[in-house]
Amino acid sequence: MKFYKIMITSLLFVIGGLILLYKSNRERSDYINTTGTITYFSKEYKEFPKRFRGSYRYLKIDSYPYVFEIYEPNSVRNLQTIDDLRVGDNIEIYYSENSDTQVTGINNNVEFIDYQSIPFFINIRFEDMFSYVFMGVGVMIAIVGLNIKVNKYLISKGYR
Repeated sequence: MKFYKIMITSLLFVIGGLILLYKSNRERSDYINTTGTITYFSKEYKEFPKRFRGSYRYLKIDSYPYVFEIYEPNSVRNLQTIDDLRVGDNIEIYYSENSDTQVTGINNNVEFIDYQSIPFFINIRFEDMFSYVFMGVGVMIAIVGLNIKVNKYLISKGYR
């Protein structure tokens, strides 16, 4: 394989890792914010979840047209958890939307849920870990590529 192809691949991995890291380090102000009263809260909603029953929470508030799907194991451990919330509680929720939200009627992009300014759910961002893995793989590919290049040079000069 050509040296420049190895270096381009390495660079793409590092850039991909940097993009993931940038996207995962968003602040609360970067998300859509809605405040409302909980009108529905359960571990199931219609035919959902389709897997990992008991790990999901479904929450509907009066000021948002769709149901929020929250994967509870993705929460940072706090004194208060999502299971401490009750129907009738007035919460503040930070989320993003994608095209699936309108199609399924379920939003699974919840990042933060606060009740009386106390965080009850903070989404663990696995993108941080994946970004470091991507960048590490990119660096390792570059090291292997440089090692191959140096060895070819040394062999061609008769040093090995």
